[in-house]
Parts: sequence; C-alpha cells; structure tokens
Amino acid sequence: MTITRERLINASKIAHELNKSRDGSILSDFASSLQKWGELTRNQTSYATALLERYEGESLEAIQAERERVKSLWDNKDADFLDLLDFVCFFFRSDNCHRYQLHMQARKTPAERVKLCLDAHRKGEVPFPSKDVSTLMNSKLWEKLSIIKTSEPKYQVGDLISIRGRGQYFDAWSAKEDARFGAGRRYIRESFQICIITEVVNGTYRCNNPHPTKGTCRLYKIKAFSGGQSLEILMEEDAIKPMK
Repeated sequence: MTITRERLINASKIAHELNKSRDGSILSDFASSLQKWGELTRNQTSYATALLERYEGESLEAIQAERERVKSLWDNKDADFLDLLDFVCFFFRSDNCHRYQLHMQARKTPAERVKLCLDAHRKGEVPFPSKDVSTLMNSKLWEKLSIIKTSEPKYQVGDLISIRGRGQYFDAWSAKEDARFGAGRRYIRESFQICIITEVVNGTYRCNNPHPTKGTCRLYKIKAFSGGQSLEILMEEDAIKPMK
C-alpha cells in the first residue's frame, strides 16, 4: 500500500494517544518530508512501513474512549482500580524481578510518580496522571499482574502455614526494609516450624502465571515463632502451604 501523508499523520496521532511520543514525532517528520520532497528515502520508507503496521490497526476513537474510561475510574476513586494500580506500582518500584529487569527499570520512575499521586489522591483530589498510568497499562506485564492481583487469596490473616520444600534452608524476603522492598535472604527452615499469616500484601516481586494448585506469586507477611522469639518475612503464595 502506498505511503501517503494522510496515513502518516493518522498513525502519528494514534502513537501520541498511546503515549508513544517518539514514534509519533518520527511519523510526523516523515509526513513533513513527504510533503516537502514528494517521496521518502529507502530507509525512511522501510521505517515508516514498520511504524504504520504497528499503529494503523489501532482505532483512535477506541483509544480515546478507553482513556476516558480509565480517567473516570481514577476521578471516581474506584477502589478496585486504585488497588490494582497500587499492586502494579509495588511490582515495578521493587525492581526485584531479574527476569524482567530491563522492562521494570524502564517503568520504575513512572511507577514512583503514580504511587505518589495515588497516595495523595486517596486523601484528596489529584489530577489523573494519564501519561504515567498509560505507561504502566501498556506494559506487556499488565494483564498478567492483573490476573495475579484479582485471583482470590488462598490464605487469610491468622492462617497457620508451613514453608514448601525439604531442604535445610529456604529463600524469602526480609519484612524489615523500608517500603517492603526487602533484600532476598536465606533462612533456616527449622526456625519456621510454626508460622502464621499476619498480612496479605497488596504486591508481588515476581510476575509468574498462577499455579493451578499452589496459587499465585502474591506476597504474604508471615511471622514465625521459635525459642520464645519471633521473626517476620515476606513469601509468595506458591511457596507456602497450609499447616497440617
């Protein structure tokens, strides 16, 4: 299909609506070059074709309608939506998932800004941070994180649990660090014979598909009692099991 100025301009508008400003600017520059010179260079044509394939399948009206829907959820302080945003911000701010390290690092700063707006919005009225929220919602991990968040927790506060596995040691997260973004540590299994759930944390450090029987990678705060002392850690749902 022939590359026309109209196609380039329309694709540029869609890219900007999706907060892909760099792609939108490039498409706009291509449209100006086409108008001025009557044609694009071979490299420009190749790049423009790739960008057109990326954005022409999107509906500008649908994108704008979805943005207004999300803005309405924010403005009306929809509890489920705000909790989901909080959950996603927790994940990206933690920067603890090595599997998606580069992807997380690119979204850590937007997540920090959304978290600040979110906390203030719960107490008052804060304008919808459209660009940063869109950055998070356009993440390839948004859908999977949403599934983890909306899955029914397998355990509740007060439940007695045990740690899965048989080795002398197990890995978990410290619950003492600021903002709960504790460093991973190794603990002695024998010290965690009696454990109780003290909090269902609205967050995760990983982004794995839910296990059919073990559950999700949602975090729980767990308190262990041993020798008259207690210790709190954070563990994923799929790493613990009911105490028998």
